[in-house]
Amino acid sequence: MNKTKRMTYIGMMITLAVVLRLMKHYIIGPIQFVNFPAVFTFLGGIALGSLPGMTIGFASYLISDMAIGLPGPWTAINGSLMAIVGFLSGIFFRRASKIGIGVGAFLLLLCFDILSSWILYVIIGFDWFYALIIAIVGLFLPAGGGFLYAVGPITEAVTILLMLGLISTIKRNGLKFDEFPF
Repeated sequence: MNKTKRMTYIGMMITLAVVLRLMKHYIIGPIQFVNFPAVFTFLGGIALGSLPGMTIGFASYLISDMAIGLPGPWTAINGSLMAIVGFLSGIFFRRASKIGIGVGAFLLLLCFDILSSWILYVIIGFDWFYALIIAIVGLFLPAGGGFLYAVGPITEAVTILLMLGLISTIKRNGLKFDEFPF
């Protein structure tokens, strides 16, 4: 794939992640049920490689947080962690099966959620072990200011299903990236 096409795909995925996150935020608010930056970070990592995945992950959080008007320490943390997710997805999922991608991406996104919450709780002054407990429990029960049950696993599942559906649609319609694994 030539550089122009590659840069176009990267820009398109960043734009889709940002626009869809903004639409979700303005229509539904801060209620979490899908992670659009993660969807396109995984797609970018799998289809284009580790560095594009990393770029998409960081840029989509940075730009969307600034557009929402809520940049802060979480922007750097979420952007950096999603960049790692994009980089790892380019390494581990390029040759994986659909089931392998689904399970691996779910676990990677679960780790992202735990780490992002844990780091933020530590930054605001919680003991590191107590912060880790709240970060894990908060994915399943309303803890640390939350109000939804099982929000973490539901968000991860919806995000992964959307990503797998997009990969299947892209493959079915013949859009050519470097390679999709299935």
